[in-house]
Amino acid sequence: MAAAVCFLAAFGFFLAGASPTVSFEDTGELLLSAGVLGVTHPPGYPWLTMVMRLFMALPFGDPAFRVNAMSAAAGAGAVTAAFAAGRRLSGPGAGPIAAVALAASKTLWWQAGIADKYTWSILLMLLTLLALVRAWRDRAPGALFAAAFLGGLALSHHLHGLYLVPVVVAAAWVIPTGPRARRIAMCLVLSALPLMAKAVAIPIRSAVDPAMNWGLPDRAGRLAYYLAARQYRFIMGSNKGPGDIAARIVRHATVLPLTEFGPAIGLAAPGLLALRAAGPGLLPGAGLVFATNLFFGVYYNTPEIERYYLLSYALLAILIGLGASRVFAASPVFGIAASLLLAVPLVINGRTSPRDRHYLAWDFAVNQMASLPARAMLICEGDDQAFPMFYAQGVMGLRPDVTLFPMPFACWEPAYRRLPRTLTGFKWPPFVEDPGKHLPRIMVANADRPAFYTPGCTGEGSAEHLVPFGTVFAAFVDPGAAARARGRSIRFPALRLRGAADAGRYGDAVTVRAARNYSTALAYHGAEAIEQGRPEEAVRFLREALRVPGPIGTRAAAFTHLGMSCTMLRRFGDAEAALREGLKLKPDFGPAAFELARLLMVLRREPAEIRELILIAARHPEFLSAPERRDLARVLRPRR
Repeated sequence: MAAAVCFLAAFGFFLAGASPTVSFEDTGELLLSAGVLGVTHPPGYPWLTMVMRLFMALPFGDPAFRVNAMSAAAGAGAVTAAFAAGRRLSGPGAGPIAAVALAASKTLWWQAGIADKYTWSILLMLLTLLALVRAWRDRAPGALFAAAFLGGLALSHHLHGLYLVPVVVAAAWVIPTGPRARRIAMCLVLSALPLMAKAVAIPIRSAVDPAMNWGLPDRAGRLAYYLAARQYRFIMGSNKGPGDIAARIVRHATVLPLTEFGPAIGLAAPGLLALRAAGPGLLPGAGLVFATNLFFGVYYNTPEIERYYLLSYALLAILIGLGASRVFAASPVFGIAASLLLAVPLVINGRTSPRDRHYLAWDFAVNQMASLPARAMLICEGDDQAFPMFYAQGVMGLRPDVTLFPMPFACWEPAYRRLPRTLTGFKWPPFVEDPGKHLPRIMVANADRPAFYTPGCTGEGSAEHLVPFGTVFAAFVDPGAAARARGRSIRFPALRLRGAADAGRYGDAVTVRAARNYSTALAYHGAEAIEQGRPEEAVRFLREALRVPGPIGTRAAAFTHLGMSCTMLRRFGDAEAALREGLKLKPDFGPAAFELARLLMVLRREPAEIRELILIAARHPEFLSAPERRDLARVLRPRR
């Protein structure tokens, strides 16, 4: 009964913070794969795809929110497992504290609100450890075999399961539940079953060629490459020498846990003593899991590393529960006071983890596709831009006339050979490995279809042929056509910017990168409109760009161009305010200083300030255009 109450409370907690629609990361791709029962990115998630498909059939919300509810349920299951572990190891008092600590942790709270795979990883891994604890304490062979199967299922779901391999192997070796050779053989067979089933299911489904068929793992060579996730080898082991490895170890072992739990992490110290007292072998087992997780996290050098430490965070939450229970047994007053430390991560993480207003990914997808003409090609690269559009088009049916060209699909020969089967009505020139040559050849062969790029995706050497077009870039093979397009005003629908203004508060690298692309595309459009003498259009796009958090340099440039636009419209007060904001962000930004100096000359302001601004611009001519440098030289030329 207590476990059921814990599950329902955690499920309600996570569901209240769940994203209302698609999010960034892999969610758009996973949702499309669920909709078509496709093959996801390596190393493949066939079981998750089927469960997501079941949740998509629920009769409430949009399809993404239904699957977000699945993640909330899996997160609640993980919290309940931490609750059960705390109760089993240290009595009823430790369970609720462990559950609250894990539910309040930044990463689980965030992941339990989006349609991704990590909550299922932590649930399966915690169930494996619970079974191992029971096998260790009760000498129960059934629990040991259940742990072996669950560990294999966790590994078949995600490479996170590697963290469990050493501790499952050690348990199978030392737990006396019958002849050692037989129990080890039994554990190996049970662990291998889910892995073998996955290795059979993926090529069968790939051979059917669903709409999402990542990596085409229908042949032995490609399947082995796919299952080993070899496409990510550039991340693995990419540390920069011993100093970098040492710095990452220190950061991962100290900063990351503090970010998750705040000062409550101090309760893990008495928790280690409680774990040691709970039974021999438990402390070394936990240490083995921590060490394996740390090794993998340092070896897998990705910016979004927090998700790969969910098992360690769960163990720390259990230790916090055990520590609070031990302190309470020694002094109830101190125990209650120590438990109140959990209010800190609840408050701090509550500002960043819930995604209940996270419309940014959906609106970004809509904005990128909204103004495209009929039958357009949109070439995209970067999960944060392509995947939400996968969902918007493939699941929600938005703009079916637009053809999405993810660069990895168009620029990898096996996937390119598949395109004629999946995209009809196109001409397909012979494959060329260089994207800077290959993509223009596709455009030339299909010249009747207008081509566009998403922000940050240019195809090598094609940047000079791109023209800002709302939140995307029109692509031209012919420089003359690009020049003519720059002179045309673009009728662009009203932008959807829900959640964009506070996108920076989430702090995860994917959302930050998407917001940066968003603001940069809009700022480019505003700058282009100024050059073509369309200040009203420039003001509109620059104001929108400044609503989205972006890099300081981009924002300083946007404020500068906004000031220039307002000057052209003779809105001198607005122009001065914008230029001063640009200098406040980047005091050495030459264009802002130069434009403000020119404006203050027109307004006949204080000569000393004007001279100081001119000197700032002169010290940083690298920021100025050639005409601005000539104007600056003319101003600074000594009078005779």
